[in-house]
Amino acid sequence: MIEFIEIYNKNRVFTGVIDNAISLIWQEEYYTTGYFEIYTAVSANALNLLKIGNFCTKNGDNHAGIIESVQYQDSAQDGAVIIARGRMAKSILDRRLAYSLSGHTITPQKMSGNVAVAVQTVVSNNAGTNASAARKLSGLA
Repeated sequence: MIEFIEIYNKNRVFTGVIDNAISLIWQEEYYTTGYFEIYTAVSANALNLLKIGNFCTKNGDNHAGIIESVQYQDSAQDGAVIIARGRMAKSILDRRLAYSLSGHTITPQKMSGNVAVAVQTVVSNNAGTNASAARKLSGLA
């Protein structure tokens, strides 16, 4: 049973809940980003919350998803339905180039050694504390 789905805006500020979802597909993946689909009846609340770029979380889960598309469907069985689809939040790193900038030359990063340390370095250099001001994502841990 789907209790509710929490929705946060692009600044990660809580904006409301979807508590009447018809269906929820929440597929977490280890090697890829995973995806989700939220099916709910058309309402003013749903129209306000389910917007591209908003984040969603499932009750009792520590993963978040980012809404990437919103579609509307009308069927005789369910009536007017909103379908919000997206990928899990780790897809944020898929949206940016990972590079090494030295002077005016951009080169691909080459790393070796412990994989966990290499991943932390790439994230830190391209979106975290060591990134340039324009590339930093606030709140990234």
